[in-house]
Amino acid sequence: MGQPTFEFNLQSKALSPQKANQRNLHTTDMLPLDEPILEIDALHMGVGGDTSWGAKPHAQYLIYPKAISWELVVEIGNDQSLSKL
Repeated sequence: MGQPTFEFNLQSKALSPQKANQRNLHTTDMLPLDEPILEIDALHMGVGGDTSWGAKPHAQYLIYPKAISWELVVEIGNDQSLSKL
């Protein structure tokens, strides 16, 4: 288990469509969602460069388009704490 690894993000709030493309936003601009959103990434490429955030990552860390196939099984128990996500 655990191979290959993946990244995920669970969101319970999101920006309103009117503010989605604005800059200088704050956490107070986030609105609660009716249901949480689970985003799953098979691969993740971070920011690059040794001296600048604007540079690309080194060649060995670049992710190129390719077909990816994997299976994920999610089991959620009957724990009442999960209903507050």
